[in-house]
Amino acid sequence: MKKNAKYRGKRLDGGGWAYGGLAEYIPVGCGLPYLSIIYPMPGCGNVIVKVDPDTVGQAIGLMDKNGTEIFEGDILNNYDEPNPLVVEWNSGDCSFALYDMEADTFVGDFRTCEIRLGMMVDAEIVGNKHDPAIE
Repeated sequence: MKKNAKYRGKRLDGGGWAYGGLAEYIPVGCGLPYLSIIYPMPGCGNVIVKVDPDTVGQAIGLMDKNGTEIFEGDILNNYDEPNPLVVEWNSGDCSFALYDMEADTFVGDFRTCEIRLGMMVDAEIVGNKHDPAIE
């Protein structure tokens, strides 16, 4: 079984968010490598767009209560928690986790049933740490 990771990043051309595969693009000839999102466009093949590397986040494989796909960097409002939580990579646990910015601590990781089944039932995406207005 093949699993394809999905990413999102802010386009450098001002075109909003790009969704798709992640690649480091190295131009032929001269030019510096840059991070890009590759996505299929009907009739055109694959489209490559430059993205700001600081805004790139991976889809975590879960949806919020409205059925919206959750990405790393998303800000979630969960009515069981007093503060909004940010989806972050926790390198200490090698997993995505919910980070409470005000308490400056991780409150759980996505490997546990509590996060996958309990907390996510009421979670809603209310923004992204790079762009409060999600398109």
